[in-house]
Amino acid sequence: MPNNLPIRGSDGILSIWDTTDLAWEPVACLTTYTFTGTREVIESNTKCDPDEVVVTNGTASYEITFEGKMKDTTSVGGNPAIQSWDSLFDLFLNNTDIEFRIETGVPSLSYFGDAIITDIEQTAGNGTEVITFSGTFRVNGAPTTVDPHP
Repeated sequence: MPNNLPIRGSDGILSIWDTTDLAWEPVACLTTYTFTGTREVIESNTKCDPDEVVVTNGTASYEITFEGKMKDTTSVGGNPAIQSWDSLFDLFLNNTDIEFRIETGVPSLSYFGDAIITDIEQTAGNGTEVITFSGTFRVNGAPTTVDPHP
């Protein structure tokens, strides 16, 4: 009998490849991420049928936006096995390309690719509110389902 259970958001995990630890490390502590593919549309018509618009596929682009609660990953006592604001901001400042993995919650279905961090933001509220962060990875080329680091 097929499994028709919905996949929980907690099963989706966004990770980046740590070139020092040589391991996939989750971006933490995420509250949401969105993986988006967009395609340009090329419109054309002819002199024979100037009122008929023909559409064809244009270039595809992909991005991952994310939001999370800040965790300490760099100071003494911090957790270096995750990626959070401090480590991501360091990658952003140094113009470092990243490799990402999205685990979808479906066994044997993950997406991988190369990306750049195009924006990153930190928000601090008042009092005891947790500091949050958000950002965007712009994917270079098309994502794949083949793990470059099996």
